[in-house]
Amino acid sequence: MAKTLALSLDNELIDVRNVALALASSGHFANRDLPALHRQFIDLLQKSDVGSLAVLSDRDGRQLLNTQQPFGAVLPRHANPAAVRQIFATGQPAISGLYIGAVSRRALASVDVPVVLDGKVAYHLSVGLFTDKFDALLRRQTLPANWEAGIFDGEGKLAARTLGGIIAGEKVSPALWKATVDGRDDMFDVTRRDGTVMRSVITAAPVSGWHVVVGIPRVILEDDLQQRISQFGGVLLLMFGSGMGLAWFMGNRIARSVNALTAPAIALEAGDSVQISPVYFREAEDVALAMAGTARLLATRQRVLRERDIELVTAQRLSRMGSWNWTLGSEVVRASEETCRMFGRATIPAFAAQKHAMFAPDVWDVLEQALYRTATTGELCDLEIQARRSTGDTFWAHYCCEAIRDSRHRIVGLRGTVQDISERKRAQNELDRYRNDLEALVTSRTIELEQARDAAESANRAKSDFLATMSHELRTPLHAVIGLTRLLGAAPISPRQRDHADNILLSAEALQTMIDDILDFSRIEAGKLQLEHLPFSLNAILRTTATVIGIGLVDKPVEACFDIDPDMPDLVLGDSLRLQQVLLNLASNAVKFTDAGSIIVQLLCEPRAGGRIALKFIFRDSGIGIPAAQLDTIFEQFTQADTSTTRRYGGSGLGLAISRRLADLMRGTISVDSQPGQGSTFCFCVELERGAPSGPVVRPIAGLRVLIIDDHPVTRDLLARPCIAAGWQVTTCDSAASGLAELQRSAANGEDHDVMLLDWQMPGMDGVTMLRQARAIDGLLLPATLLMTPMGMLEQAAAVSADLFVDRLAAKPLLPATLLATIRQTCLGELGTLLPALAATADDRRLAGMHFLVAEDNVINQMVIEQTLSGAGASVELASNGQDAVAATQRASRFTAVLMDIRMPVMDGYEATRLIRAQPGMASLPVLALTASARRQDHESFRQAGMSGVIAKPLAIADLLAMLDSLARHPGQFTMQATADTADTGDIAVPVILNADHALRAFGGDAPTFDALLQQFMLTCSDDVRRAGSLLMEDDSAGAAALAHGLAGTARILGAEQLARIASATEVVLLDGDTETAGVLLDELQVAMQQLQQAISRRTGLLTN
Repeated sequence: MAKTLALSLDNELIDVRNVALALASSGHFANRDLPALHRQFIDLLQKSDVGSLAVLSDRDGRQLLNTQQPFGAVLPRHANPAAVRQIFATGQPAISGLYIGAVSRRALASVDVPVVLDGKVAYHLSVGLFTDKFDALLRRQTLPANWEAGIFDGEGKLAARTLGGIIAGEKVSPALWKATVDGRDDMFDVTRRDGTVMRSVITAAPVSGWHVVVGIPRVILEDDLQQRISQFGGVLLLMFGSGMGLAWFMGNRIARSVNALTAPAIALEAGDSVQISPVYFREAEDVALAMAGTARLLATRQRVLRERDIELVTAQRLSRMGSWNWTLGSEVVRASEETCRMFGRATIPAFAAQKHAMFAPDVWDVLEQALYRTATTGELCDLEIQARRSTGDTFWAHYCCEAIRDSRHRIVGLRGTVQDISERKRAQNELDRYRNDLEALVTSRTIELEQARDAAESANRAKSDFLATMSHELRTPLHAVIGLTRLLGAAPISPRQRDHADNILLSAEALQTMIDDILDFSRIEAGKLQLEHLPFSLNAILRTTATVIGIGLVDKPVEACFDIDPDMPDLVLGDSLRLQQVLLNLASNAVKFTDAGSIIVQLLCEPRAGGRIALKFIFRDSGIGIPAAQLDTIFEQFTQADTSTTRRYGGSGLGLAISRRLADLMRGTISVDSQPGQGSTFCFCVELERGAPSGPVVRPIAGLRVLIIDDHPVTRDLLARPCIAAGWQVTTCDSAASGLAELQRSAANGEDHDVMLLDWQMPGMDGVTMLRQARAIDGLLLPATLLMTPMGMLEQAAAVSADLFVDRLAAKPLLPATLLATIRQTCLGELGTLLPALAATADDRRLAGMHFLVAEDNVINQMVIEQTLSGAGASVELASNGQDAVAATQRASRFTAVLMDIRMPVMDGYEATRLIRAQPGMASLPVLALTASARRQDHESFRQAGMSGVIAKPLAIADLLAMLDSLARHPGQFTMQATADTADTGDIAVPVILNADHALRAFGGDAPTFDALLQQFMLTCSDDVRRAGSLLMEDDSAGAAALAHGLAGTARILGAEQLARIASATEVVLLDGDTETAGVLLDELQVAMQQLQQAISRRTGLLTN
């Protein structure tokens, strides 16, 4: 009775827990909708009729809602804080003991559960039961008369009792509590308060931990027991008499039934069919039926075993594997049918007889030792041995066996298998033979392949030598053509003859470019092209690209513009030469195939991990386009869209192929998207490493108002973007007329612009015409004006705008960095660079007093070089090969320098240089490699041969002077010919190079002294610009600014006005930390220095006229 009541109590509390868990999973918790939760709690409690109330509390025990109070009422803290802490600590449901409610002030127990949100306990939820729920539980139990029952919690506090008359929560009697603590599960006596002795039993509810006690007064129990004993005695006497008669009758029937079961049992043991005779009681009948079922089961199993035996015999026969079994101490070996067949015997003899009958003596010794180890240690036996059949034939057998153990794990026998593996052994031997033959064949073929490889390498070396020789043989007459054509162009000839000379020069240079492409491609194919990993400026690369595009579009109605990502870093690490080569190929391709429309170059940047950046160069043109059928082959060598393209536009068809190979070497990609007649889009993607920032970020001039006047919408937009990004107010106009109207409107409203970007060539009214009209308007003050013009028309633009006070000429296409730097320089009041200086005239004698030894085997080349050097004032001695050059250095006085061709008969330039260096006093003599293949790949071999530097044919005086100057200042340093100037040509003005008349007044007209100072300036300050650039690269902006300051001061004294102004502007931006603009200005400063040196040289007579 007590256990039943305990289970009912647990069921009641489990129902409450289920309700609590259902409430805790309400969807309103996700939205913290407490009013909805309050309504839901009340509704569920009313429908379930399980709990009395529900309370929701936070971590500190503050009640958030209580179903006994309206929502929003002020509520006290939870009355059972220990339960709250337990729920937040464990996150597990729990059943409390009795406690007094904080709101109801009544005794109750509760089921406490957590409310989990986002994986964490967010609230404590308790569903409580007042003690009347426990009273109702006791009333539902049917107890015998005079029996009593009670319920109390794990702390001994009474919750309910059948007799009533208790105060909920009061403690049970000490005797009852002691029995509870002692865990007694038998009956014991407890004395009630009225003196009645109760015979009681206590049971703990297994889930809740509460307790149920059931008892009966002892006196009632004893009276009832006495009465039952008397009644039971009479019944026993009656039953004894009746049992004796029944026993005789039943014994007779049992004996007959047992006899009927004896015969079937004997038949069952023998495995015979079972026949059951009639029996006379149910138990015997059950035995008979069981025996019959057992007989049927045994028959079925015997049939299955026979089938399995047949399957086993078949499997052993097919797999040629038999089995055997042997008991220790026995002479009998039980073997399967397949084992006997394998050995050709009816039975397998005992082990003692097997030694001579089934195995050779040496084989038996090995098998016997293995079987012995298995029988003594339990080690598995696994052998491949040769066995003998009864006919005397031998065969290969695979023996496996294991130990048989009894219930005490003792070895009592062996069992195993034996398999005929003769076929497998024959196959293995055949495979080994084939393997040996294959190894011999592989060795033979490897030798043949090595010989073929050596032959191929030899052929490749021969091809490389042939290519180098043919390169020399092709380029030598070609350079003669170029050199003679340049000399012809410098001579006084008629316009028609000059036109012919220009065409010859253009054709020769185009042929030279094709030969260079072929040589580059051959180096890439041979894997001899190595990439560099050095810091370089992306802005410088883009400036060169812009220059090539601008020059290429001189005679075409094509608008070119650059769209550069503002996040582009200036300094990156990689191979600048190869990156520039890819960009120039793509740029030249766009220029070549675009006759009208536009070319847009876009650069997108995306940061990558590890300090790298992904660059995406997009060249989009409106040219002839590419047919879809040619898109897959456009990057193959010697490929253009079709043969008509080659005839019309020329080219070797190698530019894109080289670009693809270079992109692969740089681990980048290059692709094309095009439609005929709609232009092409080439995309080149590559990842480079970011370089260290070269200085602080420059803050742009604040508050500028910029007016942009350009008829091309894309150019207008791309010019506006960097200005807007700099924080400037930008106004754009699409024509000169609307620009003039905007100038008048802004002047009338007092909203004058600070800078005006004005395109020269526009339909209707051009930029120069607009400026003239604007200058003619009384009272109209123009902003600082940058006149934008195609790169090939700078001189014309300077001429037509000479009287219009243009602040600066800017060559299109403009890069964002160049644009911002140009506007900054204009606002600072600094002059721009000069127009490109005219080439040296034919009577330029800058090499006067120098004595050169020229080693060159080609007579025409000798003539070109001798005329070039002699025309510049130098004396020349010629040598036709390296041996003659060595002899000349042995007999002649000291030469200024030796120009050494590389490939010559008798003795080449390498050997000649080494012999010259071996002579006394010749260690410091400049020996310049005079070669058509002055590429970086050859520099190391030139340096190792002892050469001082490299200068490429055809010879240029400016390059030679720069080389000699570099060697004079750095005698131990290997020097190469300077590459083409990549300085920004995006802004042009007309300054004064040397104002000698003004400066002479400061020297009292003392021209000799002034000229001497000019010469001293050339000797002491000409390297200052390079030194400033080096300091800037080393992040020493202060040192670079100091050099610029000193250069500006000296230049002002000497009347070098342009140099002084650019040097001052450079000093300002260096002190401001604007390293990007400083780089642009240093390029301009270098050009200005060179032009000043030319002016000084002409004045002081260093190069006589």
